[in-house]
Amino acid sequence: MKRPLLIIAICLLLGAVLNVAVVLACVSLWGHPSGIYQLTTTSARPFPEAWPAPRETNVDSIGGTTIVINVAPGPGGPQWQYEQILLRWGWPLRNLEWDVRTVRNLEAGSVPPIVYRAFRGLWPAFAVNTFFYAPPLWLFICAAFVLRRFLRVRRGLCSKCAYPMGESAVCSECGKPLPSRTRSNHRQHRRSALLE
Repeated sequence: MKRPLLIIAICLLLGAVLNVAVVLACVSLWGHPSGIYQLTTTSARPFPEAWPAPRETNVDSIGGTTIVINVAPGPGGPQWQYEQILLRWGWPLRNLEWDVRTVRNLEAGSVPPIVYRAFRGLWPAFAVNTFFYAPPLWLFICAAFVLRRFLRVRRGLCSKCAYPMGESAVCSECGKPLPSRTRSNHRQHRRSALLE
């Protein structure tokens, strides 16, 4: 019972590692989607309480990256605005997010100072992606064990401990029951080898 649980735990851990690797690949391939951002109404993380609600939200997606830009009126007149840029990465679900918020002076034309930034995991999506990657890894690991057992039996060895099979119904080394057909095939092979 311990071995299946250990394999499941290893597969989940490897699924999380693969999930992060996919995110890094998405960042390197599609870090900042380009093009014209279409105005849409989509849910995005709100501005801090002291900031006004976004007056528009622009969203663009490409590959494994989604960028959300929230714009709201800023302090001190129409030339100021708040901007929140959310970069979300991952596949099939976006599960890691980079949140950058700035206050921009539209007349100055300079790069606005960053007033807030955070890198965080979007945990329900991170868990879904991890469980998405775990079953193929589990199948791969199980296939390796099945192939090993098949090759051992084909060579006339016990599938569990790789000890040579004898005439007994169980392995003389570990006590595992041996299939009767395999034992009879192994016996015939030994007799033909002796006759030669």
